[in-house]
Amino acid sequence: TGRNLDEVTSTSVRLAMIRRGLPLIGAEPLFGYGLTQGAGMIGISAGSMYVLDNYFLTVGLDSGLPALLGFVGLMVLLLRRASRLAVAENDSRSPLAMTLLVGLIGFLVVKVISSQTQVFPLMFVVTGLLLALSSPHDLSRVQYSRKT
Repeated sequence: TGRNLDEVTSTSVRLAMIRRGLPLIGAEPLFGYGLTQGAGMIGISAGSMYVLDNYFLTVGLDSGLPALLGFVGLMVLLLRRASRLAVAENDSRSPLAMTLLVGLIGFLVVKVISSQTQVFPLMFVVTGLLLALSSPHDLSRVQYSRKT
């Protein structure tokens, strides 16, 4: 429910996208309909342009269930790594891990209501930082030597 007609309409349209999109994913589960084709398959337009405001639906429709499961699997792994590091006691990496965890959760919430990809480069940085933070090697003890 929304506070005004615009919010109610926005929510209704997003729910309609999900209702239309899930059966379409089931109809072409392996490969989807092709890149950038999902919005047209849903058939909801804003003016002269088809729109799809859910990144998870976009991936499922454009690339199929294997791609969607791969994306969701990667996000679950990142959430698990970040949460384990964030709650670790006496670990100097915890504050940064907590920050990355909150950013990752925010990213996923936005992906439910937006299919835009402009923030993905930032998520690549978050992914890299989480992988570096969770490295089993203590990177602070690495000694570099100069060969002359």
